[in-house]
Amino acid sequence: MRHYATYFDHRYLPQGLALHHSMRRQVGDFRLWVLALTPECEKELRRIRPPGVEVVPLAELEAADPEFMKSRENRSLVEYYFSSTPCFLDYLLKKYPEVGRITYLDADMFFFSDPSLVEREVEASSIAITPHRFRPELASHRKYGIYNVGWLSFRADTAGKECLTEWRKQCLEWCRDEPERGRFGDQGYLDAWPEKYPGTRVVDQPGFNEAPWNVDVDKITKKNENIFIGNHPLVLFHFQSLRRISPRVFNPNWHDYGLRPSRKLIRWIYQTYLATVLKVERAAGLSPSRQEFIRRQGKLSGRNALWKFFKDVRMLTRTVTGNYLFGS
Repeated sequence: MRHYATYFDHRYLPQGLALHHSMRRQVGDFRLWVLALTPECEKELRRIRPPGVEVVPLAELEAADPEFMKSRENRSLVEYYFSSTPCFLDYLLKKYPEVGRITYLDADMFFFSDPSLVEREVEASSIAITPHRFRPELASHRKYGIYNVGWLSFRADTAGKECLTEWRKQCLEWCRDEPERGRFGDQGYLDAWPEKYPGTRVVDQPGFNEAPWNVDVDKITKKNENIFIGNHPLVLFHFQSLRRISPRVFNPNWHDYGLRPSRKLIRWIYQTYLATVLKVERAAGLSPSRQEFIRRQGKLSGRNALWKFFKDVRMLTRTVTGNYLFGS
């Protein structure tokens, strides 16, 4: 059995369920621990009861790790959530000694194919991380870290636990949502790991932790319904910066990464993901009306956000809005 961990709140529940859906299709036998960041999220997950999911309320982690809870006093909510990453993984390995390896996933990840080959390659490694692989024109983004925190894996051996303990300590001391002296949130600390911990394996493979900052749209192909990035199968895509601005309209924020998306990227990757998000949302009885969506989000950026979305897609013939294609 493979062991994974992620976290999200009730506003991100559909994306978290989409990740889980992709895991059921591609990962095989697994257990996914979800740190429910809000009581509403915990309540819904316990009602839905996704197979293979273990729900951990935020209050449980705070009770087990008072230093983590105290850190809330000197950081924003998003910085507190960033700080939870190593604390949650450390908590799980201590509570469940039978777990030999724990792999963290951002909730906006989605498996397009079986990750077994990559996971076998890192099986003997104490730590496994993935580089951003920024496109050359995004060199300035390196201030956010060489490596991406969206997927990382720890073996429950001496080096893995030592790294995780140190990372937790660092994040409790400083976890700002802005780059500063080589640090950035929980992510910048990863830069030192390959040199500091010899058991670190860097998974530098196209198609694994593919994302808007590194995808080469000209290399996307499909063979027998399987998507490839060049000669590599698309295993895991990271939908970073994708924002929902109404119940059926999503802003991909491609402009943040200077990405000019191709029809293949939209239809085969983004459309597949958004269709899954809406499908699992409906199946779980979560589909919001516009009024309910506004209430859940607290606010809606409205006309300005919609105009920003139109700017993102104006160079395209078509893009995705929910289950429909939007003609620009």
